[in-house]
Amino acid sequence: MVKKLSIIFGIIIVILVVATILVGNYFVNFALVADGEGDNRETNEEFIEEIGVENLEIIERARESQEARAQSWFIETEKEEVSITTEDGYELHGHTYTHDDVDEWVFIVHGYKASEMNSVTSAPYFYDQGYNVLTYDLRAHGESEGEFIGMGYLDAQDLIGWTEYIVDNYDDTSIVYHGTSMGAATVMNAVGDEDLPDEVRGFIIDAGFSTIWGVYESELSHRFGLPTFPVLDMADIMARFRAGYSFKNDGKAIDGVAESEIPMLLIHSETDDFIPVEMAHEIFEAKSDGEKQIEIFENAGHSESKYIDEERYYEVVFEFLENVY
Repeated sequence: MVKKLSIIFGIIIVILVVATILVGNYFVNFALVADGEGDNRETNEEFIEEIGVENLEIIERARESQEARAQSWFIETEKEEVSITTEDGYELHGHTYTHDDVDEWVFIVHGYKASEMNSVTSAPYFYDQGYNVLTYDLRAHGESEGEFIGMGYLDAQDLIGWTEYIVDNYDDTSIVYHGTSMGAATVMNAVGDEDLPDEVRGFIIDAGFSTIWGVYESELSHRFGLPTFPVLDMADIMARFRAGYSFKNDGKAIDGVAESEIPMLLIHSETDDFIPVEMAHEIFEAKSDGEKQIEIFENAGHSESKYIDEERYYEVVFEFLENVY
Protein backbone atom coordinates (compact mmCIF):
# COMPACT_ATOMS: atom_id res chain seq x y z
CA MET A 1 0.00 0.00 0.00
CA VAL A 2 2.78 2.43 0.94
CA LYS A 3 4.59 1.64 -2.30
CA LYS A 4 1.41 2.19 -4.31
CA LEU A 5 0.78 5.53 -2.59
CA SER A 6 4.37 6.56 -3.31
CA ILE A 7 3.91 5.77 -6.98
CA ILE A 8 0.65 7.70 -7.13
CA PHE A 9 2.24 10.65 -5.32
CA GLY A 10 5.17 10.57 -7.74
CA ILE A 11 2.84 10.56 -10.74
CA ILE A 12 0.94 13.54 -9.31
CA ILE A 13 4.20 15.44 -8.81
CA VAL A 14 5.30 14.72 -12.38
CA ILE A 15 1.92 15.85 -13.73
CA LEU A 16 2.10 19.09 -11.73
CA VAL A 17 5.65 19.82 -12.88
CA VAL A 18 4.80 19.17 -16.52
CA ALA A 19 1.61 21.25 -16.24
CA THR A 20 3.54 24.10 -14.64
CA ILE A 21 6.13 24.08 -17.41
CA LEU A 22 3.55 23.92 -20.19
CA VAL A 23 1.01 26.36 -18.78
CA GLY A 24 3.61 28.70 -17.29
CA ASN A 25 5.65 28.84 -20.48
CA TYR A 26 2.56 29.52 -22.55
CA PHE A 27 1.68 32.60 -20.54
CA VAL A 28 5.29 33.82 -20.30
CA ASN A 29 5.58 33.55 -24.09
CA PHE A 30 2.19 35.23 -24.47
CA ALA A 31 2.83 38.14 -22.12
CA LEU A 32 6.57 38.69 -21.68
CA VAL A 33 8.23 37.80 -24.98
CA ALA A 34 8.56 40.75 -27.35
CA ASP A 35 6.68 39.10 -30.22
CA GLY A 36 4.02 37.50 -28.01
CA GLU A 37 0.32 38.24 -28.41
CA GLY A 38 -0.27 39.97 -25.10
CA ASP A 39 -1.21 43.23 -26.79
CA ASN A 40 -3.95 41.71 -28.94
CA ARG A 41 -6.75 42.83 -26.68
CA GLU A 42 -10.26 43.45 -27.96
CA THR A 43 -12.52 46.16 -26.59
CA ASN A 44 -15.53 44.54 -24.93
CA GLU A 45 -19.10 45.52 -25.78
CA GLU A 46 -19.88 46.60 -22.22
CA PHE A 47 -17.14 49.23 -22.43
CA ILE A 48 -18.44 50.53 -25.77
CA GLU A 49 -21.92 50.85 -24.29
CA GLU A 50 -20.56 52.55 -21.18
CA ILE A 51 -18.70 55.39 -22.87
CA GLY A 52 -20.70 55.57 -26.09
CA VAL A 53 -19.82 55.49 -29.77
CA GLU A 54 -19.58 59.30 -29.91
CA ASN A 55 -16.78 59.36 -27.34
CA LEU A 56 -14.99 56.51 -29.11
CA GLU A 57 -15.02 58.60 -32.28
CA ILE A 58 -13.69 61.64 -30.42
CA ILE A 59 -10.85 59.54 -29.02
CA GLU A 60 -9.96 58.03 -32.39
CA ARG A 61 -9.91 61.42 -34.15
CA ALA A 62 -7.75 62.91 -31.41
CA ARG A 63 -5.40 59.94 -31.48
CA GLU A 64 -4.95 60.21 -35.25
CA SER A 65 -4.42 63.98 -35.05
CA GLN A 66 -1.89 63.82 -32.23
CA GLU A 67 0.04 60.94 -33.81
CA ALA A 68 0.20 62.71 -37.19
CA ARG A 69 1.47 65.86 -35.52
CA ALA A 70 4.08 63.87 -33.60
CA GLN A 71 5.41 62.14 -36.71
CA SER A 72 5.93 65.46 -38.48
CA TRP A 73 7.44 66.99 -35.38
CA PHE A 74 9.85 64.08 -34.95
CA ILE A 75 11.12 64.47 -38.51
CA GLU A 76 11.45 68.26 -38.37
CA THR A 77 12.82 68.76 -34.84
CA GLU A 78 16.53 68.73 -34.10
CA LYS A 79 17.38 65.79 -31.87
CA GLU A 80 20.24 63.59 -30.77
CA GLU A 81 20.32 59.80 -30.84
CA VAL A 82 21.36 58.46 -27.45
CA SER A 83 21.91 55.04 -25.94
CA ILE A 84 22.82 53.40 -22.64
CA THR A 85 23.76 49.88 -21.60
CA THR A 86 21.69 48.32 -18.81
CA GLU A 87 23.18 46.61 -15.78
CA ASP A 88 22.47 43.23 -17.39
CA GLY A 89 24.08 44.17 -20.69
CA TYR A 90 21.28 45.31 -23.01
CA GLU A 91 21.62 48.37 -25.20
CA LEU A 92 18.69 50.78 -25.06
CA HIS A 93 18.06 53.48 -27.65
CA GLY A 94 16.33 56.84 -27.56
CA HIS A 95 16.49 60.54 -28.44
CA THR A 96 16.94 63.84 -26.64
CA TYR A 97 15.33 67.12 -27.73
CA THR A 98 16.96 70.11 -26.08
CA HIS A 99 16.80 73.90 -25.88
CA ASP A 100 19.74 76.19 -25.22
CA ASP A 101 20.13 77.22 -21.59
CA VAL A 102 17.30 74.99 -20.33
CA ASP A 103 17.87 72.68 -17.34
CA GLU A 104 14.37 71.26 -16.84
CA TRP A 105 13.69 67.83 -18.37
CA VAL A 106 10.69 65.59 -18.92
CA PHE A 107 11.37 61.88 -19.45
CA ILE A 108 8.47 60.19 -21.30
CA VAL A 109 8.14 56.44 -20.68
CA HIS A 110 5.84 54.44 -22.95
CA GLY A 111 3.66 51.46 -22.11
CA TYR A 112 3.39 47.74 -22.78
CA LYS A 113 4.10 46.61 -26.38
CA ALA A 114 4.37 50.27 -27.43
CA SER A 115 7.51 52.12 -28.54
CA GLU A 116 9.40 55.38 -28.40
CA MET A 117 7.06 56.75 -31.08
CA ASN A 118 4.18 56.45 -28.61
CA SER A 119 6.16 58.71 -26.28
CA VAL A 120 6.81 61.08 -29.17
CA THR A 121 3.04 61.66 -29.33
CA SER A 122 3.37 63.65 -26.09
CA ALA A 123 6.86 65.03 -26.66
CA PRO A 124 5.89 68.12 -28.73
CA TYR A 125 3.67 69.41 -25.94
CA PHE A 126 6.52 69.40 -23.43
CA TYR A 127 9.13 70.62 -25.89
CA ASP A 128 6.98 73.51 -27.11
CA GLN A 129 6.38 74.47 -23.49
CA GLY A 130 10.15 74.94 -23.12
CA TYR A 131 11.25 71.67 -21.52
CA ASN A 132 14.03 69.37 -22.67
CA VAL A 133 12.67 65.91 -23.45
CA LEU A 134 13.96 62.34 -23.44
CA THR A 135 12.09 59.54 -25.23
CA TYR A 136 13.34 55.97 -25.56
CA ASP A 137 12.39 52.38 -26.27
CA LEU A 138 11.99 50.25 -23.16
CA ARG A 139 13.90 46.97 -23.07
CA ALA A 140 12.51 44.35 -25.48
CA HIS A 141 10.65 47.12 -27.33
CA GLY A 142 11.38 48.95 -30.57
CA GLU A 143 15.08 49.43 -31.24
CA SER A 144 16.17 48.48 -27.73
CA GLU A 145 17.59 45.09 -26.86
CA GLY A 146 16.10 42.68 -24.36
CA GLU A 147 14.75 39.17 -24.21
CA PHE A 148 11.81 39.68 -21.85
CA ILE A 149 9.43 42.56 -21.16
CA GLY A 150 10.10 43.98 -17.70
CA MET A 151 6.54 45.00 -16.70
CA GLY A 152 7.98 48.08 -15.01
CA TYR A 153 10.12 46.06 -12.60
CA LEU A 154 13.22 45.41 -14.70
CA ASP A 155 12.65 48.77 -16.41
CA ALA A 156 13.00 50.82 -13.23
CA GLN A 157 16.77 50.38 -13.03
CA ASP A 158 16.95 51.18 -16.74
CA LEU A 159 15.13 54.46 -16.10
CA ILE A 160 17.58 55.30 -13.33
CA GLY A 161 20.35 54.50 -15.81
CA TRP A 162 18.89 57.02 -18.27
CA THR A 163 18.66 59.55 -15.45
CA GLU A 164 22.32 59.09 -14.57
CA TYR A 165 23.23 59.48 -18.25
CA ILE A 166 21.45 62.84 -18.52
CA VAL A 167 22.81 64.05 -15.18
CA ASP A 168 26.35 63.12 -16.24
CA ASN A 169 26.10 64.78 -19.65
CA TYR A 170 24.15 67.96 -18.83
CA ASP A 171 24.75 70.53 -16.12
CA ASP A 172 22.29 71.44 -13.36
CA THR A 173 19.51 69.14 -14.52
CA SER A 174 16.08 68.87 -12.94
CA ILE A 175 13.90 65.97 -14.07
CA VAL A 176 10.25 64.94 -13.97
CA TYR A 177 9.19 61.46 -15.08
CA HIS A 178 6.02 60.94 -17.15
CA GLY A 179 4.98 57.29 -17.51
CA THR A 180 1.96 55.68 -19.13
CA SER A 181 0.58 52.23 -18.19
CA MET A 182 3.63 49.94 -17.90
CA GLY A 183 5.68 53.11 -18.21
CA ALA A 184 3.82 54.39 -15.16
CA ALA A 185 4.76 51.21 -13.29
CA THR A 186 8.37 51.80 -14.37
CA VAL A 187 8.25 55.29 -12.91
CA MET A 188 6.55 54.09 -9.72
CA ASN A 189 9.24 51.49 -9.10
CA ALA A 190 12.04 53.94 -9.87
CA VAL A 191 10.90 56.75 -7.55
CA GLY A 192 10.92 54.35 -4.61
CA ASP A 193 14.43 53.11 -5.34
CA GLU A 194 17.17 54.11 -2.93
CA ASP A 195 19.43 54.89 -5.90
CA LEU A 196 17.05 57.50 -7.36
CA PRO A 197 19.14 60.59 -8.20
CA ASP A 198 18.31 63.79 -6.33
CA GLU A 199 17.76 65.54 -9.66
CA VAL A 200 14.36 63.81 -10.04
CA ARG A 201 11.88 66.41 -8.74
CA GLY A 202 8.52 64.77 -9.37
CA PHE A 203 6.59 62.19 -11.36
CA ILE A 204 3.43 61.86 -13.43
CA ILE A 205 1.74 58.48 -13.77
CA ASP A 206 -1.01 57.93 -16.32
CA ALA A 207 -3.09 54.72 -16.17
CA GLY A 208 -0.63 52.91 -13.93
CA PHE A 209 -1.23 49.54 -12.29
CA SER A 210 -0.51 48.88 -8.64
CA THR A 211 0.86 45.33 -9.02
CA ILE A 212 1.75 42.98 -11.88
CA TRP A 213 -0.15 40.22 -10.11
CA GLY A 214 -3.30 42.34 -9.95
CA VAL A 215 -3.34 43.27 -13.63
CA TYR A 216 -2.66 39.71 -14.80
CA GLU A 217 -5.31 38.41 -12.42
CA SER A 218 -7.81 40.72 -14.10
CA GLU A 219 -6.65 39.74 -17.59
CA LEU A 220 -6.84 35.99 -16.88
CA SER A 221 -10.50 36.41 -16.07
CA HIS A 222 -11.27 38.89 -18.86
CA ARG A 223 -9.44 37.22 -21.73
CA PHE A 224 -9.37 33.55 -20.85
CA GLY A 225 -12.03 33.02 -18.20
CA LEU A 226 -9.44 31.26 -16.06
CA PRO A 227 -8.89 31.28 -12.28
CA THR A 228 -5.88 32.90 -10.67
CA PHE A 229 -4.93 29.66 -8.96
CA PRO A 230 -3.18 27.65 -10.23
CA VAL A 231 -2.72 29.31 -13.64
CA LEU A 232 -1.10 32.58 -12.55
CA ASP A 233 0.99 30.75 -9.97
CA MET A 234 2.36 28.52 -12.74
CA ALA A 235 3.13 31.55 -14.89
CA ASP A 236 4.81 33.21 -11.92
CA ILE A 237 7.12 30.24 -11.39
CA MET A 238 8.20 30.21 -15.03
CA ALA A 239 8.63 34.00 -15.07
CA ARG A 240 11.06 33.67 -12.18
CA PHE A 241 13.11 31.07 -14.04
CA ARG A 242 13.03 32.71 -17.47
CA ALA A 243 12.59 36.47 -17.01
CA GLY A 244 14.23 36.76 -13.62
CA TYR A 245 11.40 38.29 -11.64
CA SER A 246 8.21 37.33 -9.85
CA PHE A 247 4.77 38.73 -10.60
CA LYS A 248 3.82 38.28 -6.96
CA ASN A 249 6.97 39.33 -5.08
CA ASP A 250 8.69 41.80 -7.41
CA GLY A 251 5.80 43.45 -9.22
CA LYS A 252 4.49 45.78 -6.52
CA ALA A 253 4.92 49.18 -8.14
CA ILE A 254 2.65 50.65 -5.49
CA ASP A 255 5.40 50.11 -2.94
CA GLY A 256 7.62 52.53 -4.85
CA VAL A 257 4.97 55.23 -4.54
CA ALA A 258 4.65 54.51 -0.83
CA GLU A 259 8.42 55.04 -0.42
CA SER A 260 8.56 58.24 -2.49
CA GLU A 261 8.63 61.72 -0.99
CA ILE A 262 8.67 63.77 -4.21
CA PRO A 263 5.48 65.27 -5.75
CA MET A 264 3.15 63.00 -7.71
CA LEU A 265 0.44 63.67 -10.28
CA LEU A 266 -1.78 60.66 -10.91
CA ILE A 267 -4.03 60.54 -13.99
CA HIS A 268 -6.57 57.82 -14.75
CA SER A 269 -9.81 57.24 -16.59
CA GLU A 270 -12.92 56.36 -14.62
CA THR A 271 -13.85 53.90 -17.37
CA ASP A 272 -10.41 52.35 -17.98
CA ASP A 273 -11.22 48.88 -19.30
CA PHE A 274 -7.73 47.46 -18.65
CA ILE A 275 -6.46 48.94 -15.39
CA PRO A 276 -9.43 49.42 -13.03
CA VAL A 277 -9.77 52.92 -11.63
CA GLU A 278 -9.76 51.35 -8.17
CA MET A 279 -6.04 50.75 -8.66
CA ALA A 280 -5.53 54.50 -9.15
CA HIS A 281 -7.21 55.29 -5.84
CA GLU A 282 -5.19 52.53 -4.16
CA ILE A 283 -1.95 54.04 -5.50
CA PHE A 284 -2.99 57.55 -4.45
CA GLU A 285 -3.77 56.44 -0.90
CA ALA A 286 -0.44 54.59 -0.67
CA LYS A 287 1.54 57.82 -0.94
CA SER A 288 1.82 59.28 2.55
CA ASP A 289 4.79 61.65 2.12
CA GLY A 290 5.10 64.57 -0.28
CA GLU A 291 2.56 66.40 -2.41
CA LYS A 292 0.10 64.38 -4.42
CA GLN A 293 -2.70 65.11 -6.86
CA ILE A 294 -5.18 62.84 -8.61
CA GLU A 295 -7.14 63.68 -11.77
CA ILE A 296 -9.86 61.30 -13.00
CA PHE A 297 -11.13 61.67 -16.57
CA GLU A 298 -14.50 60.46 -17.84
CA ASN A 299 -15.53 58.55 -20.97
CA ALA A 300 -12.16 57.14 -22.03
CA GLY A 301 -10.47 53.77 -22.05
CA HIS A 302 -7.00 52.74 -21.04
CA SER A 303 -4.46 55.61 -21.24
CA GLU A 304 -6.87 57.65 -23.37
CA SER A 305 -7.36 60.63 -21.08
CA LYS A 306 -5.15 62.80 -23.29
CA TYR A 307 -7.40 62.01 -26.24
CA ILE A 308 -10.81 62.55 -24.67
CA ASP A 309 -9.86 65.95 -23.22
CA GLU A 310 -6.51 67.12 -24.56
CA GLU A 311 -6.88 70.66 -23.23
CA ARG A 312 -7.60 69.64 -19.65
CA TYR A 313 -4.97 66.90 -19.70
CA TYR A 314 -2.06 69.18 -20.56
CA GLU A 315 -3.37 72.06 -18.47
CA VAL A 316 -3.21 69.78 -15.42
CA VAL A 317 0.20 68.44 -16.42
CA PHE A 318 1.78 71.85 -16.99
CA GLU A 319 0.39 73.27 -13.76
CA PHE A 320 2.04 70.36 -11.97
CA LEU A 321 5.36 70.95 -13.74
CA GLU A 322 5.29 74.67 -12.93
CA ASN A 323 4.75 73.87 -9.25
CA VAL A 324 7.53 71.28 -9.22
CA TYR A 325 10.05 73.47 -11.05
